[in-house]
Amino acid sequence: MAFTNRFTQLKQQLALLPADAQATALTATLQRMIPILGTLGVTVDEYEPSRCRLHLPNNISVQNGWGGIQAGGIYTTAESVMALVVGANLPDDRLVVAKSVTIDYLRKAKDGITATALLTDEQATHVQQADKGELTLESSVTDETGVTVSRCRAVWVWHSI
Repeated sequence: MAFTNRFTQLKQQLALLPADAQATALTATLQRMIPILGTLGVTVDEYEPSRCRLHLPNNISVQNGWGGIQAGGIYTTAESVMALVVGANLPDDRLVVAKSVTIDYLRKAKDGITATALLTDEQATHVQQADKGELTLESSVTDETGVTVSRCRAVWVWHSI
């Protein structure tokens, strides 16, 4: 039997929409579920069980005093992309939280940023099958020139609710 959860159900519903409307609807849905994403203007570039990519444009509301994206915006995007890819594999009767998060800011982002998190098949199976567990995951943040501007690492824990 194939794995199903709220994520797979959402993807099935979105598949009924015209292809060009699916990304917008997915972004709007996730911004309602995680309001800070909407506040910052984070959009979803890709959301699959093994890969998630979020984009934060560099606009005045997220800038620091030097015109780059504020560290908090980078952190939120980097942490959220990991939470979403873990959540895509989590049964609905489980809750996931970050136990610890570290982030390295490597350089100023030129323009907007894209955060990416990947989950291996083995990691996905572990998240899907373990009643409670722990997983270390990383996300990479690049600017619009493709340069890595930040790396984030988190230990995620989950348990039945």
